[in-house]
Amino acid sequence: MTSESDSGILTILLCFASLIFAGVFLSLLADKRAAGSSETNDKIAEISKNEEDIKRLRALVTSANLELENSAGNIETQQVEILAAENLRQNRREEVRQLRMKLVRSGLRRKKLEREYEEYILSYKNLLWHRSRGARIDYIVLKSGRKLNNVIIMNVGAEGILLSHTGGVARLSVADLSLTMRKRFQLNLLAPEPRR
Repeated sequence: MTSESDSGILTILLCFASLIFAGVFLSLLADKRAAGSSETNDKIAEISKNEEDIKRLRALVTSANLELENSAGNIETQQVEILAAENLRQNRREEVRQLRMKLVRSGLRRKKLEREYEEYILSYKNLLWHRSRGARIDYIVLKSGRKLNNVIIMNVGAEGILLSHTGGVARLSVADLSLTMRKRFQLNLLAPEPRR
């Protein structure tokens, strides 16, 4: 065996070793590919699961957006209702303020009318009492039953009547006069006292 044959054997051995290495490499590559295929299947399954999760999350987000829009609409409606209630409250306050002002004005007018009424009653009584001076009355019956004849009225005032009669001069208080005489001379109609 010569060096040529050694070199041929060596070449054959090298080719054989190369073939073995190539076989091992191809086997490893096939295993890796098979393992990669399994991983790929796992990844595809995981991606499908993730896509389902994304679809479910999209549905949840859409539902949440609808609820948010509805609640935003409800909030806007509530805000409009609150503003309307506030406007109504302000209008009511203004109406109450105006009614109070009217009440104050009417109270002032009432007081003025009461004063004017009192003044009118007093002036009417004074005029009546003044015109009654010198009036002649056939007789007056007092509350006590005493009868005064040929009466001439001398003066009438809030305290009573000063008169002359056949028996002399008499000062009669309002309490001594009959109801008819008090009404005739307006002695029972005192000016009304102001209300408090």
